[in-house]
Order: sequence, then C-alpha cells, then structure tokens
Amino acid sequence: QKFITAMNGADADVGSARRPVAPFTITHAGSLYNGRDPRPLLRGCRRALDVLHVDPDQFRVCFLGADTYEGIPVSAIAAEEGVTPYVVVEKFRPRADAIRLQEESAMLAVLPQLQWECIPGKVFEYVQLSSWVLALTERGTAIDLLLQGTDADVVAPGDADEVGRRI
Repeated sequence: QKFITAMNGADADVGSARRPVAPFTITHAGSLYNGRDPRPLLRGCRRALDVLHVDPDQFRVCFLGADTYEGIPVSAIAAEEGVTPYVVVEKFRPRADAIRLQEESAMLAVLPQLQWECIPGKVFEYVQLSSWVLALTERGTAIDLLLQGTDADVVAPGDADEVGRRI
C-alpha cells in the first residue's frame, strides 16, 4: 500500500572491492549547490582531528568537481573551519581518475541538500564501491530511507560531534 520508487541508478562500470589507500581520505564528488554545504562535514572533521591528532599526510578531505559553494571558495570555508591543511579541492579530473579516487577513498561523503525528497545520482555510485558512505542528512529524507539497512552512516548535518565520531 505504501511504497517508494527511486528512479535512478549508476553506470555499470562503477563498482569495486578495492581497499582504501593512505592517507585516510574522505571524498565528496560532485557539485556544491542546492544546500550541499561542505561546512557540516568540515566541522565534523575538525572534531575528529581534535581527538585523533593526525597530520595532513595521514588524513585529508577531497572535494572533487567543485571549488566554490554559493560563491565562496571551498578553501575559504576550510579556513573558517580550521582544516585548511587537510582539504584538497580539484575542480576537474577525468571520469576514470575520479572513480579511482573514490575507490581508493576510505569514506565517501553525501552532503545535505535542500530537496529532501531527492536522491543525488552520486549516492547510487557510492553504494557500488567498497568505501564507507557517510550521509549528512536528516531522518526521514529520501537519502535516509534509501540507506536504511545498509552499512552507510546517516548523521544529522547539525551534529558535528557525531559526524566527528563517525569519522
């Protein structure tokens, strides 16, 4: 009587059982728009870094495909959050290289978005990879509902402490 249909998917050439490589890398692939603010992720990273005391050669956050959010450079947002040395921003990379980076990343981040009923295409690609998925979204959103019962971690974007614990 009640059902949800997610009309989306991922390319057949995406999928991997690769192990992550050093350094521990969190990757967000794609554009930063529609509320996909990197701040909640970076705040959580700051919390994790305060506990872990690791260097940038051991931990990094990679934003692939976008270098600004609402006209603000990601590097400036990283500076605001105190994580500049840990953040790498690459606007463009060939698709095969982008997939390889995601395969080699320990964690793939899904950022919050304004349309709670939508599921970004990247989620369908992410779940085909062996990397750990961290989705920053509220309970009851389409992303939350899709990821229930999976190994993905779903955390409210406003809970920086919990984001840090998951990292």
